[in-house]
Amino acid sequence: LLARLKENPPDVVQEQVAWALGELKAETAVAAMMPLVGVGTDKVSAVVAAALGKIADPAAIPALRRPLEKINPSMPGTRRECLKALRLLGETETMRAAWRILVDRIIPVPMMGPMHDASDTREEALRYLVATGDTRIAGSLVKKIRESEPTTFSDVMSETFRSIGALGDAATAEALLEALEFT
Repeated sequence: LLARLKENPPDVVQEQVAWALGELKAETAVAAMMPLVGVGTDKVSAVVAAALGKIADPAAIPALRRPLEKINPSMPGTRRECLKALRLLGETETMRAAWRILVDRIIPVPMMGPMHDASDTREEALRYLVATGDTRIAGSLVKKIRESEPTTFSDVMSETFRSIGALGDAATAEALLEALEFT
């Protein structure tokens, strides 16, 4: 499988090979897969990032951080899978990038100005942030929710409430109740 991946086959073959390597938890494939994260098509890159997450080799962390630090507007699936893989690896050093993806308008749209990232990518950023266990995040999220228009933030708001509740912290729960009054 690894030899097939190195041959630069068509996208569908790259996806299938990367998926299989992830399912096999093929640690020997990590070095060959890392350069594929954040390049090519979003679909292939996302499958590679997901596979690296399943393999769970900490050596992949720098490659998984790269697409989160320099945003490519056409790769929301890659960002989502990188965040998920980093969360599963227990990595907590990418909080700033995850925060930006969650709350900032980081995707440039010609003639319209910047927009938020894809909803599922923002939800994964929230899961990543909650997984760090830092309960101070809740207060900042509630503040951002209050500053946002509910109609444009509703999917992330819903995930925020579920995730903040999952933290099980009394101060976080109070912040959640305050935020609920806002809605």
